[in-house]
Amino acid sequence: MSKCTLRYIFTILMYAGIFVFLIPYISGKTSAAMIFLIAGVGIAVGCGLMRCYFSESDPTEQHLSSKPLP
Repeated sequence: MSKCTLRYIFTILMYAGIFVFLIPYISGKTSAAMIFLIAGVGIAVGCGLMRCYFSESDPTEQHLSSKPLP
């Protein structure tokens, strides 16, 4: 899988984690709210960090693709 594809997958999972975080507020049930809050934050932060990792590119790759100055 390419880095671009992984970045899109982690973006979708990050937003899914935010949705899991918001489930207790949407449904109005606070009996299991802590489980959803902890799981949602864990998924969102973990996938967000992985998305940042795959967004970075190799510095030598940027150097090779840049145009030389005239």
